[in-house]
Amino acid sequence: MRDVDKIKITDAVITSVAKSDDPRTQEILTAVIRHLHDFVREVNLTSEEWQTAMGMFLKASKISDDIRNEFILFSDTLGVSSLVDLMAEDFSEGTETSLLGPFYVEGAPVLGYGANVIKDNDGIRTIMQGKITDLDGAPIPGAVLDIWQNAASGLYQVYDDSQDDDNLRFRTVSNENGEYLFATIKPVPYPVPDDGPVGDMLRATNRHPLRSSHIHFKISKDGFKTLITEVFPDDDPYLDEDAVFGVRESLITEFSEAPCDEIPAVTGVERPYCNVHFDFRLAPT
Repeated sequence: MRDVDKIKITDAVITSVAKSDDPRTQEILTAVIRHLHDFVREVNLTSEEWQTAMGMFLKASKISDDIRNEFILFSDTLGVSSLVDLMAEDFSEGTETSLLGPFYVEGAPVLGYGANVIKDNDGIRTIMQGKITDLDGAPIPGAVLDIWQNAASGLYQVYDDSQDDDNLRFRTVSNENGEYLFATIKPVPYPVPDDGPVGDMLRATNRHPLRSSHIHFKISKDGFKTLITEVFPDDDPYLDEDAVFGVRESLITEFSEAPCDEIPAVTGVERPYCNVHFDFRLAPT
């Protein structure tokens, strides 16, 4: 197209992707082109600003690796990851979902009911228990719970060579009554990596990089949808300003100190400790 101008160019580019054999590819690219062009015109983007953006993408590619993906971090801190999760979820079906995050590693060791993963970790001792049920409240035995969280330092094991392999990362299975039980430490807030272009963006907008504290769960069982979610302590100071917008009201629960006369249900856990109860409901496939 020879006679493009700042308006006609949008239709020209959209026309160029209309040859796609995949309707969904054409739909997505058409919308991306239209919105990007409208954005450039709306803010009257300058050449210098465009160069800055391209440099930011180049810096993001250089800082990314198999563990850290700066582009996903942009998606997280701009709320896109959370929006995709919210749009995919049917709130009428089961426990509310939340973000998988970048720290999940497959193949964590399988530990029995009542596992104690505190070991030599600092932090507030915590016993967490509850049930896995279907939408009608019937227990689901044999559900696999993949569980991971950060240490008292705020770091996940994949980012901290000083931690033992699979520290605070394990799998367990619900018992014949659909119950799960384990001992861990109370999670703490932690910063997302801010030494790259995402950090530059956060500082430019006077935002902090801190995530609200949470424990990750990935729960699976044949015949049910896999649930990926997080559980948040109700006393965390960043519940209303989580850096990646992952907090959900229904996933906030009390990490209360257990009564002094309560007998620990997990071997080796001494008082004081937090007692947490949270039930998960799985939707059928």
